[in-house]
Amino acid sequence: MTFFQFLQIIGVVIALVTVGVGVWTFRRNAKVKRAEWLYILYQKFYENENLKSVKSDLVYHPGKFYVMNLPNEEISKNPEKMQFVEKVDDFLNFFEFIGSLHSIKQIKTEEVEMLFKYYLDKIKSNKHLSNYLVGDGYENLDKLLGVLVKSK
Repeated sequence: MTFFQFLQIIGVVIALVTVGVGVWTFRRNAKVKRAEWLYILYQKFYENENLKSVKSDLVYHPGKFYVMNLPNEEISKNPEKMQFVEKVDDFLNFFEFIGSLHSIKQIKTEEVEMLFKYYLDKIKSNKHLSNYLVGDGYENLDKLLGVLVKSK
């Protein structure tokens, strides 16, 4: 083996180590960024004051969601019902966003379950909300709920 061949081998080894370290660093940084992104989703949901009352109603007063299936004319005549429907829509829009992220494979089923399974199960088991989702612009959420049922 000549000195030149030895240098070539050393160069290849250094290049491979550099590529390996680069890939490792990239993957580690990507995991950190993903964790930060998931934390932001967590904050948006669990620390948002506007969603807290809907979460509470979903757990402790699930029958209150009958309003979601009333005709629009009846809801619009009652400001309290209208305000409730708007809050519920904000709540469901959050999960529609999560469903959209899931459908384009930007969030994994396991991640959705870790962060939101309890409330998604509550949505799925609430007949008023389940009926409301169908045909009211929550197709990605409805699809996500179907995926979660299958993953059990």
